[in-house]
Formats: sequence, C-alpha cells, structure tokens
Amino acid sequence: MADVNSLKVQIEELREKLHQLVIDKKGNFVDHEVAQLSAQLDELIVAYEKVK
Repeated sequence: MADVNSLKVQIEELREKLHQLVIDKKGNFVDHEVAQLSAQLDELIVAYEKVK
C-alpha cells in the first residue's frame, strides 16, 4: 500500500485535474468523465484515511 506522503501527492494531483475538468465541462458535475474522476479521487481519499 502507498505511504501517506505518496497518497497526499496523488490526491492533490487528481484534485487539480478534476478541478480543471469541471472548468472544461462548464461546471457539469454529472458529466461521465467528471463523475469517474471524482470516484477515483474518493478511492484515494479513503485509502489515505486508512493509512494516516
């Protein structure tokens, strides 16, 4: 399993990517791509909470 610092970096990178995607999709939070990326971010956050 990834360490805490690695997870923090991954979470921040994915958060920034998600933020940009939402801008690109003009705020459409129900877009399939946005929902998929959000789910990936959720998984990373859960993993982080388990190891911190």
